[in-house]
Amino acid sequence: MKDRQLYIFWRWPYEMPASAVWFIAASCAALFGYFGDFGVRFLLLAAIPMYFISLVRFIQGADLLNFKARLQSIPDLKMSLDTLIKLQKAYPGKTYIGHGFDWGQEQTQLYYDFRARDEELLSPGHLYMFFRRLLGLTSKYQPNDKMHLHGIGYKEERPIYIDVNERPQHTVYSGSTGTGKGRKATVDIVGALVRGESCVIADPKSDAITVDVIYATLKRLKREQYFYFFNPSYPQSSVRLDLLNSYGSLSQVATRIVNIMPPQKDETFKNFAWRAIFSIVQALTLMGEKLTLVKVRECIQEDMSYLVKRAGAYYFAKFEETRDIAKAVYDQPASAKAAELVVETYYAKLEKKYPSKEMETLFGIYGQDQRHYQKLIQSIIPVLTQLTSGVFRELLSPDPTANDPRPIVSLKTIARTRGVLYMNLASLSDPETGASLGSFLLNDSINLVADRYYYKHELLDNTMINYWIDEASDVMNKSAISLLNKSRGSQCAVTLMLQSAVNDVAYRMGDSAAAEVALGNLNTKVQLRSVDVPTQEYMSAQCKETTVKTMDYSLKTQSTTGQNLDYTTSYDKSLRHSVEPKVPPDAFADLPNLHFFYIHGTGLVKKMRIPFIHVPPAERFKLPTYGDTPFGLLPGFHEVVGQPKTGVIFEPEPSLETA
Repeated sequence: MKDRQLYIFWRWPYEMPASAVWFIAASCAALFGYFGDFGVRFLLLAAIPMYFISLVRFIQGADLLNFKARLQSIPDLKMSLDTLIKLQKAYPGKTYIGHGFDWGQEQTQLYYDFRARDEELLSPGHLYMFFRRLLGLTSKYQPNDKMHLHGIGYKEERPIYIDVNERPQHTVYSGSTGTGKGRKATVDIVGALVRGESCVIADPKSDAITVDVIYATLKRLKREQYFYFFNPSYPQSSVRLDLLNSYGSLSQVATRIVNIMPPQKDETFKNFAWRAIFSIVQALTLMGEKLTLVKVRECIQEDMSYLVKRAGAYYFAKFEETRDIAKAVYDQPASAKAAELVVETYYAKLEKKYPSKEMETLFGIYGQDQRHYQKLIQSIIPVLTQLTSGVFRELLSPDPTANDPRPIVSLKTIARTRGVLYMNLASLSDPETGASLGSFLLNDSINLVADRYYYKHELLDNTMINYWIDEASDVMNKSAISLLNKSRGSQCAVTLMLQSAVNDVAYRMGDSAAAEVALGNLNTKVQLRSVDVPTQEYMSAQCKETTVKTMDYSLKTQSTTGQNLDYTTSYDKSLRHSVEPKVPPDAFADLPNLHFFYIHGTGLVKKMRIPFIHVPPAERFKLPTYGDTPFGLLPGFHEVVGQPKTGVIFEPEPSLETA
């Protein structure tokens, strides 16, 4: 489309009858020239340019009809998994994100012209569309979806790649239920697997297609042993997660647990809960016990005198002058009396010679009025109970000494083995527990990101680690914000999947200002179909503005009175320019399933669609069968996950050696 010109695609295709007339004329000239006498033989030569003109007019008319047809329907984008893997391998340093085209001023102009016309004028005719369906040029899986947004630039459609270095700038997928967020994530996950990167997928529901594609891809890459499957609905087939496995300081553990609490206007309860948990994890560490959610919950629910008794007996036993008292404390059946003895003995005999910050912190919490204490910690107990009850007791608080053959893994294990963790949050059956589990996963990720950022050495493997978090609004918290704005330097890429990019985050974070802060850390936006007006307006603003041309017509007729009637007529045509959004807000409501706008932070916009990925039934993921025991009979851990790649140092946790 040339400057200051409009593509009048809504007009009738007059080129087709013109082509027919030229073809008939050329045929007549050819017949007369061939069968006539010598005097009309020149008509044979005249027929050649006439045929050429007929062909040119036919091509012009067909191009217009095809454009109109593509506004209604285009062929489905189907792709085998092998083809997808080849596309991901095609350009090292880049990743395939789908098929599409650049959305610029020309495409915006065509869309505005489309909106201003009656759809009946844009139809190429039922007969023409019938023949296109016979030729397979229309959609089979989406026959009723209007494809005008993609049909506008379908001729320029091609595989689109982005630089891998853009992924740590983080991404958000936004779209209504069933629009294709999971399929878009699947395409990106395959790219990460091809590049040998670690992946963590948090899914509130079970997406069988995603699991199948991940497993089949890993199998083709001969790395299926690094697929870690976590699903509370199938505890016998699930790995156990140790989300308290790594930490830089005990304060991180307390912060990690407290941050799973829902946002509160009054931080008093949250601050006290942090103090209580911090004192508990200090005491447990002092006694040499492995930190688990179950132990933290049991300690916080019990009277603090019991923990003071245990910690005091352990601490006193370390010193000769208090060993007898330690035995007396241990044998005292009444926890309250034992706790009083511990406090008195510590300040009388050990405070000056063997001071302990851990014991003094514990005494500070113990000194609180117990009724007041129970009131202040009530906000954290329900969350901890959710994550330590039923199957979650063994899955999230694994005991390395228990006779449980299921392997224990952590995020650090996944990063070191470049593995894939598919984590089903089971939010459909228990939304609150699923949200708490997702939040806790993010909290644990903060520590991993910090270690990779501050301690960049071979033990941590500086390969990219990717997060895909579906229904991310349920798990958004301060840790999520920290993960977004501080993880780029640690080779971490986060993708959040939301139904409403604005309202969902604002609801979870408390206000729209916090939502804008969270979304501001997501440099790339992938917007699928959405009917949410605030989201439409937000995404439209991210696309910037461009110039749109409008042709104005005016016809004026004027007459004068008198003996002789005079008429004057004027016809004016002018081209007007106006600044409009590059993608209007209501355009996001017109997107078919598996179609999206890719919006870069710079304002670059691409119109994209996601391929249908087919996985043969024989290659789909099957739940592991471990045996007839409640937890199954699992072979050794290294037999399951395999040995790490050469050059990657993997130090399994002690619990893994018991499997």
